[in-house]
Amino acid sequence: MGPWVRRRSFGRGAPSKYSHSSRSSADRSQARPGSASCRWAYNPCAWVTLCLICLIIGVGIWQFLAEEEKRKTDLEAAVQRVADEYALELSRQVRATVAASYGMAASVKALRGNVSDDQFATIAGELIVGYGGVTSMQLMPGGVATMVYPDTKLTRRTLGISLMAVPVRRAEVLAELEIYPKRRAFLSGPRPILLYDMELGILMRHPVFTVDAPELLEVDPYYFPPLDRTFSVNCSTPALARENCYFPGPDTDDGEKTHLWGFIAGISRVVDLLAPTGIDRMENRSVGEIRGLTWQIRDERPHPTLDNPEGIFAHSAHARWNETIEDAVEARVSLPELRVDWVVSVAPLDGWPVVSSGFGVQLVLVAIFTIVGGLGMGCAIIGGVRRDYLRRLDAELERRALTAAVSARSRLIRAVMHDLRSPLLAVSSMAGSMLAAADPAAEELRATRRHVQAIRDCTTLCEGIVSDMLDFERIEAGHMTLVHAPFRPRDLACVVQATCEPLAAEKGCVLHVTVEPGLAAGVTLIGDARRVQQCINNGVSNAIKFNRPGGVTAVALSVHMETAKEQEAAASRGARASAGRGAGAA
Repeated sequence: MGPWVRRRSFGRGAPSKYSHSSRSSADRSQARPGSASCRWAYNPCAWVTLCLICLIIGVGIWQFLAEEEKRKTDLEAAVQRVADEYALELSRQVRATVAASYGMAASVKALRGNVSDDQFATIAGELIVGYGGVTSMQLMPGGVATMVYPDTKLTRRTLGISLMAVPVRRAEVLAELEIYPKRRAFLSGPRPILLYDMELGILMRHPVFTVDAPELLEVDPYYFPPLDRTFSVNCSTPALARENCYFPGPDTDDGEKTHLWGFIAGISRVVDLLAPTGIDRMENRSVGEIRGLTWQIRDERPHPTLDNPEGIFAHSAHARWNETIEDAVEARVSLPELRVDWVVSVAPLDGWPVVSSGFGVQLVLVAIFTIVGGLGMGCAIIGGVRRDYLRRLDAELERRALTAAVSARSRLIRAVMHDLRSPLLAVSSMAGSMLAAADPAAEELRATRRHVQAIRDCTTLCEGIVSDMLDFERIEAGHMTLVHAPFRPRDLACVVQATCEPLAAEKGCVLHVTVEPGLAAGVTLIGDARRVQQCINNGVSNAIKFNRPGGVTAVALSVHMETAKEQEAAASRGARASAGRGAGAA
C-alpha cells in the first residue's frame, strides 16, 4: 500500500485525515498545516483583501468621525454667531448709555446753563427711558452735584459731592479735561458703587463747556467724610486763579470762547446696562442640538477696585463668578474711544455634545456597508492590480526589446564605421602623397592638384562624419560637442568649389563661389570649421541637385551678426514652419 495509510478518525484528538508511517514525515506535516481552513493564511491575495477591507472600514469610520467633527464645528460657529450678536448689542447699549449724557449736555447748552429742577427731571427721565441702561443722572455745575434723577432718598446722598475740591477726584477730572475734546465722555468701571451697596456699575462723566460759563470756575470748600477733612482750592490771586480755576474749552463754530460750566454725571448698574440687550435670556435659547447657553462678561483691563482676579463682572446663573468658562467661544466688545475692552464668553449649558444621537446604530451600519462594499472593492482592486502588473510586465518586455534593438543598431553602426575608416584613411594618405609628389610649378598639373586636394578634403570630411557616427548615442541624446578653433572662411569656399564643381559639371550647371570682400582676405573666425563645412556642402549639393540643367548655382559666403530680437523672430518663424509641416502631414 505504500508509506501512506488511510485510516478513519473516530476520536476527538485526531489531528488529520492522513498520517505518515515515518516520524520525519509527521514532523513535516505538523510544521506545515494542510487543513483547508488555514490555507487562506498563505494566500497573499487574501491578506491584501483583508487589509483593504480594514482600510475601507477605517476610512468609513474616519469619514463618519470627520462629519461629527464638522457638526461640532458648525455648532461652535452657530454659538459664535450668538456671542457676536450679544457683543454687538452690548456695544450699541454702551454707546447709547453714553449718548444719554451727550443729550443732557446739549440740553444744558441750549438752556445756557440755567436748568431748573423740573426741566432737569423731565429731560433726564426722557433720556433714561429712551436710551436705557442708565440708573441715575446728576447735574454738576461747577463740579458740585446739585440735581439728581431719579430723586429718591438713596440718590439724594450724592448731592453736594464736589469733583474739583478733593485732590483724588480733582486729579482724575484734570486728566480727563486734558484729553477733551478727543474724548468727550469718560467711563470708570465696572466697579463697586458705594451708593448702591457696592453693587457693580459704571460711573460716567461728561464735561460741559458753554459760552455763558464764567471764565474762572468757583470751587467752594468741601468736607470729605472718609478722610474727615475739608478741602478747598486757592484762587485768591490772579496767578493762582489762572492755575487752579481757569479751564478754557474749545471755541464754537462761530469762534466764541467757551469755559468749563460743569459736568453731566451718570451711574449705570451692570444689571441695568445689560437688561436692554436681553442677554439674561440666553440660558433659555436653543442653538441646533444645544438647549441653553451659559455666559460670562469680563473686563480685559479691570478696575483696581473690582474684586475678581479674572475681571469677571457679569455672568449667568449657572456660571461661576471667579472662574472662566471652559471651551467657550469669545466675542469682543471693543470701544477704544471709551476705553472699553470687554470679552463675552458663551458655551453650551450642558457642555458640547460629543456625538450625535444614534451614533452607535450609525456606526454599525457604516461598518456593515463598508465590509460588504469592501469585499467587492477588494476583489476588484486585486484584479486591477493583477492587470496592472501584467501591463507593466509587457511594457518592461517591450522596453527591453527596444533597448536590445538600439544596442544592436549601435553595434552595427560601430562595425560599419570602423570598416569605413581604414579605406578613408588610405584615400586621404594617397591624396596627400600625390599632392606632395606633384610639382606645384607645373601648369598642366594645376587642375589635377585641385582635384586631388578636393578628394583629400572630402575624405577628411567623411572621416569626421565617421567619428561622429561612432559616438551615435551621444548625438541622439543631443549632446554633440562643438570644437571651437580658428578657421578661415576663404578655405571653406575653396573646399566647396573643389568638392561640388564635379557634381555641377555632371548636372550641366555652372557653379560660382564668391566670398564677401571683408572675408576674402586672411580673416580668421572662431568656430567648428568641420560642422560649418558640412552645412555648406549639404546646402550647395542640394542646390545643384534641384537646379535645372544649364543653370547657374551661385554661392556667396558672408558673416551676419544677429541681435536677440532677430534670433527670437527666427525661432518663431521656425516654430510656425514646423507647425505648418505638421498640419500638412496630418
